[in-house]
Amino acid sequence: MEHDRPDPTINIHGKTHRILRLQLSAYRHTDPAVKHQRALTIDFILKLYFHQATPVDVCLGPLAILAFFFAMRSCEYLTITGERRTKLLRVQDLRFFQDRTDITHDHTTNHLADIICITFRDQKNGEKDEAITLSRTSDPIMCPVRQGACIVNKILNIPGTNTSSAINTYMSGTQTYTLKAETAIKRVRTLATTLGRDHLGYDPLDIGLHSIRSAAAMAMILSGVPNYMVMLIGRWKSDAFLIYIRKQVAEFTKTVSQKMITTTTFFHPPDNTPAFTSRSTMAGRDAHATAHLT
Repeated sequence: MEHDRPDPTINIHGKTHRILRLQLSAYRHTDPAVKHQRALTIDFILKLYFHQATPVDVCLGPLAILAFFFAMRSCEYLTITGERRTKLLRVQDLRFFQDRTDITHDHTTNHLADIICITFRDQKNGEKDEAITLSRTSDPIMCPVRQGACIVNKILNIPGTNTSSAINTYMSGTQTYTLKAETAIKRVRTLATTLGRDHLGYDPLDIGLHSIRSAAAMAMILSGVPNYMVMLIGRWKSDAFLIYIRKQVAEFTKTVSQKMITTTTFFHPPDNTPAFTSRSTMAGRDAHATAHLT
């Protein structure tokens, strides 16, 4: 209630009035379909990494790989406009462990760590100080530990930086900057334009910075990672991550058709529920039903 008057949209049962529900439902039917951003492939992310023509490119490549492994939201690793609840990660939020020993402060060996642990201080889902841990991979490039150490060491080698510096800090000439989201998306779409629709299967405008988070969900599902693990790593509090899974991706249903023909017949146990019939009385009313077993 506001101004001592009841909410006109709510009925006496505390629910939305029927007329208003119908109107809102009609709006939803006329709304266009939600267009979700396409998931990037690992091949695309690698091309982004190896394209290091400018300081911006050198900064974006490792960030994109780290963001991929941790299914990051763009505001967690890039500077955005406007206020967001999610906090931009800092150097101090990345920790490295080798044989269960914290080697974070040893910048000469942190790239050799067994695991990297990132603490997300505040998030869209409301969770604070949520720590996610991933292990190193055998790949020299696609590895969260290697790229995380690369990001940290590069930043701390810039004059005037410290562990409170944002992970998207880079140096161009003699000036220090933080990589902005609008700059990053231009780089991503420029690469998509260069590769072309025939190669990618979609237009550059179909992808965005959320495409990296989408790529993480797709990669985990295609590799057989259980749904609950996808939710834990991506910090989803529900199965909302399923909207990132593209049904049109050929690899997603690669073995489904073959599995569908493995069982050519199956048995339906007969229903043991009695079949009921009814008889009419002289008054024209149905009497009690009589059961007849088949």
